[in-house]
Amino acid sequence: QVMQIAQVLAGYTLGGADLLRRAMGKKQHEEMAAQRQVFVDGAVKNGIDAGLADEIFDLVDKFAGYGFNKSHSAAYAAITYQTAYLKVFYPVEFMAALLSTEVGSTDNIVKYTAEARRMGIQVLPPDVNLSQRSFTIERPAQLDSTDSGGAKIRFGLSAVKGLGDAALDAILDERNRGGPFKSLFELCERVPLSKINKKVLEALTHSGAMDGFGRPRAQLSAHIERAIEAAQPLQKASAMGQATLFGLFSAGTGKGNGKPPAPLVTERYGAIEEWPERERLQREKEALGFYLTGHPLDGYRDSLQRLASVNALSLGSAEPGSEVTVAGVVAALREKPMKDGSGRWAIVTFEDLHGCMELRVFSKVYAQAEALLKGDEPLLIKGSIMIGDDDEAAEPRLRVDEIQLLSKVRAERTRAVVVQLPAQLDDAQQTLSKLRQILLQHAGRTPVRMVVLREGHSKTMIDVGAACRVAPSDELQHAVCRLLGKDAMSFV
Repeated sequence: QVMQIAQVLAGYTLGGADLLRRAMGKKQHEEMAAQRQVFVDGAVKNGIDAGLADEIFDLVDKFAGYGFNKSHSAAYAAITYQTAYLKVFYPVEFMAALLSTEVGSTDNIVKYTAEARRMGIQVLPPDVNLSQRSFTIERPAQLDSTDSGGAKIRFGLSAVKGLGDAALDAILDERNRGGPFKSLFELCERVPLSKINKKVLEALTHSGAMDGFGRPRAQLSAHIERAIEAAQPLQKASAMGQATLFGLFSAGTGKGNGKPPAPLVTERYGAIEEWPERERLQREKEALGFYLTGHPLDGYRDSLQRLASVNALSLGSAEPGSEVTVAGVVAALREKPMKDGSGRWAIVTFEDLHGCMELRVFSKVYAQAEALLKGDEPLLIKGSIMIGDDDEAAEPRLRVDEIQLLSKVRAERTRAVVVQLPAQLDDAQQTLSKLRQILLQHAGRTPVRMVVLREGHSKTMIDVGAACRVAPSDELQHAVCRLLGKDAMSFV
């Protein structure tokens, strides 16, 4: 339509009109200035007033900034209506389908997973015994297929990075043929080792797809090579049509029983503890591209309200130009050179518990904090709200002024550390002795308060006093929570 206007009103050839369209589409301002004169001169030759021609060119130029013809707009309106209807009346089905179509885009998977949770839909991690290739719906047994209440979305195995089509097909084919896998060792015995290797098994373990085996991920990961070694002679013998000692006692399957030798279970499995939460989540992110079963900010939930002034959801309601602070982790970073060659700046995707936001980190701040931005530690960032500086949708962004480690700021601003003791302890004396050792190992200046839970949900606060003061840290929190439970320590 733009080309037709130029051709009919200003006498452009079709080739010349295409050059005008291209200059508009690519926002080539110098070329557009030259085209304006060509357009006005051509229109005047066709008997059109120069002022009117100039006004028409302004309208066309404005339309080119972001415009649709009517047929395009009508199609978008119809699709918008249909998808809105599906999202309202079939929310679980809609979100599962949407996630399946975006399986190749980590950014969109993160966005739509967060949206599903906002809608009250639980998104479950991948599982070698429950997941299909794409995202699927799991309903409680009492619900029929038309009831979305209580339904959950199960991650598809195709979302696991490093799990190629050959390995995925082999796992699903064997599961469909022989039923669910009972252990890592059984999976290695049954699935051809020509299709799965250590890298594939690590991806499955780190993503949480083997959590159903009832073993911590660190234990499973430590025994991958052993499981492969144990399965190799069994698969070789099976391929040669030979019965093995294991095969004689495996219900006639000709395969092993899927269990590691007894000494391995008693001597090694119990000795390997789960990775610290941050390491577990980091490995999960490497396998999936994002955090699913937890978040690095989980340990900071009690502190976020007093340390951060906005989050990804409330950022849009902040006044342009206002100063805010946000807490989160770097999800993606794109580094760019300065036009004058004097340095580098970065566009950062910053993720918190509510979603993602865009940060602009210009050269001076980037030079000072590059190492922090390229690390995996939670950060506290101060900056000012800026609105989009181009013709695209004006999404709020944050111009960064200062970057600090969240753990450091929390330690500096913590007035007291609160330890919550359960009403019942299996071995109270031993547990309290271990707690005391942990607190002494992290000695510092911050007072410790004990909260003792009593029957009827009442609490008793005990100030430990000067005898035991600590230095607040992630390591202290991890050690105490490992001893007493997930939410046993908070910082106030």
